[in-house]
Amino acid sequence: WLFAAHIAVPFWVTAGLLALGAIAAFHVSNSMNQFFEVSSEGEENFPEAEKYYKKVMQEYTGTQWNSEATLSLGHLYWRQGYLDKAEEYFNKTASSEEPIALKTKLYLAKIEAQKGNEKEAMKIYDELSASPSSIAKIAVLEKAFLFKENNDYKNAIALFKKAINDGVDSPEIRFNLGQCFEKINKDDDALKEYLTLIYSFSDQSHSVKAYFRIAKIYEKKKNYDAAKEIYEKIMNLNTEEGKIARTRLEALQAK
Repeated sequence: WLFAAHIAVPFWVTAGLLALGAIAAFHVSNSMNQFFEVSSEGEENFPEAEKYYKKVMQEYTGTQWNSEATLSLGHLYWRQGYLDKAEEYFNKTASSEEPIALKTKLYLAKIEAQKGNEKEAMKIYDELSASPSSIAKIAVLEKAFLFKENNDYKNAIALFKKAINDGVDSPEIRFNLGQCFEKINKDDDALKEYLTLIYSFSDQSHSVKAYFRIAKIYEKKKNYDAAKEIYEKIMNLNTEEGKIARTRLEALQAK
């Protein structure tokens, strides 16, 4: 738990922080969305959360509680899309010697990328990737996603593979890796990643998307019988996407 400061604080501080639950949580084994996870309660009560964190910052200057509240407030602004305000608060903790500074820098890199400053974002990710902290693994993955967004698929593939080798794996990572392989016409490698996603994870949403990509690859290879089988599998999953799969199957059957 992030709030482990060994100082005496009133109950309202600990209770409030626990109730709002708006501190970023880093889960290396899950998807990228979960790397930057925040309670929806903090968003629904934005004015109250904003007021609360500012109160903690004012009353606990120079303590870890102040740093945690500052990060939380920056994160709250970031989630609301107030990038400049978020950056202002993140910068307050990014230069400190505390472990929280590394987490803060991850957010600053994301903000730079959102603003279109990819070079600056990459620079921050490189710095974090070289750190001995577990944050390094997240930085590698974030850099991979940024490469993919910039259509640099070969570098994205290299970093997605590194992340997986370092023990960071998820359906989202496998799906994006498969997409990168498709973009450089390595369809067999893409198929391998999509199948790994389907059979290694219990994630129906990503599995359905992977099945669609597999079917598309089979269609591209003119292996229509295999594509039909995949569309039938999607239909058997009884999801909303089954209607799309049925339409595609009927189109292939009509050929």
